Amino acid sequence: MDEILTGGTFVSDLGLSGEFSPSGVYLDTASYGLPPRSTSSALARVLTEWSTGQGIWEEWSLAVDRAREYFGLLMGVQSDRIMTGASYSQILSIVVSGLSAPAVVVSTDIEFTSNLFPFAVRDDLAVQIRTVPTARLEESITPDVTVVACPAVQSSTGERVDLPSIARRCTEVGARLIVDATQAAGWLPIDTNGIDALICSGYKWLLCPRGVAFGVLSPSLMSEMRPIAANWFAGEDVHHSYYGLPLRLASSARRFDISPAWFSWVGAEESLRLLSALGVRAIYRHNLALVEEFWRASGREGNASSAIVSLQIIEGVDLSSTPFRASRRDGGLRLSFHLYNSLEQAQLVGQFLAPYLR
Repeated sequence: MDEILTGGTFVSDLGLSGEFSPSGVYLDTASYGLPPRSTSSALARVLTEWSTGQGIWEEWSLAVDRAREYFGLLMGVQSDRIMTGASYSQILSIVVSGLSAPAVVVSTDIEFTSNLFPFAVRDDLAVQIRTVPTARLEESITPDVTVVACPAVQSSTGERVDLPSIARRCTEVGARLIVDATQAAGWLPIDTNGIDALICSGYKWLLCPRGVAFGVLSPSLMSEMRPIAANWFAGEDVHHSYYGLPLRLASSARRFDISPAWFSWVGAEESLRLLSALGVRAIYRHNLALVEEFWRASGREGNASSAIVSLQIIEGVDLSSTPFRASRRDGGLRLSFHLYNSLEQAQLVGQFLAPYLR
């Protein structure tokens, strides 16, 4: 499927027409994504099974590995490199377990705190954290740096980081590269070569329920990490890991998994099935076509390289009754375009905001 999707209607051969039903124009995926109809149906079914006592938890748990496989297809990585968890910071805390002291971490100056706090609390590592403007990130990776923690896409501004260049520089100095892909996975194609840990929460662009997160780990980083949340679900054979010693964890990245929130993963399986069928490149073209149409309709020139658009609005304007749903960030307005948006909607929003843009 190479064509750009338009008009909010999906090609019939993928069976996606009518998968989304937002109330109005929803441009707030950077806060949380909307579930496909198949995801909502799966959640309704599993909640009924739970409430009636007819559910089989072993079957619910199988959704984790199926979701892992779909995520791997979407991201172009082998599933044996993918760990699962509940949130970004929870996975990063396990990743940080493999670091040695002293640790010098470089990050961006507007980095989301979930990519900073797991380092900041590690007094035992004598962590030194340096934050710099995104434009200066690469030049700040000096030989004494041991870790670079940066986003693929900055959540507030939508600014994209040049990950291939950052990865090359990290290789030159021997630093680990940890990438927050929460605002990228699901719409932006990412080459994971040179990235030691690519971590993302699933409730935004991946359209999953909250409580779903993934970590793509390099083999060398996995060999240094400690499974500090070791549990039965991380066992090589899950159903023979309920009781007693010896320690018998999975040989793959699954050994870092935590016991899953069943219902979230049942929903995640359906969302990721849909996204992997579409393919990230088709989603990328669709989303950026919407951004281009927004800028054209607004009569302004703007950056159309990110699905997140950060706008500065003239002072004194009340946008409390906009005909669309978006977020306020850092005194501005944040729009985020995704699969349930159409070119017509992008045009409407561009024309509406045109008089208010700085």
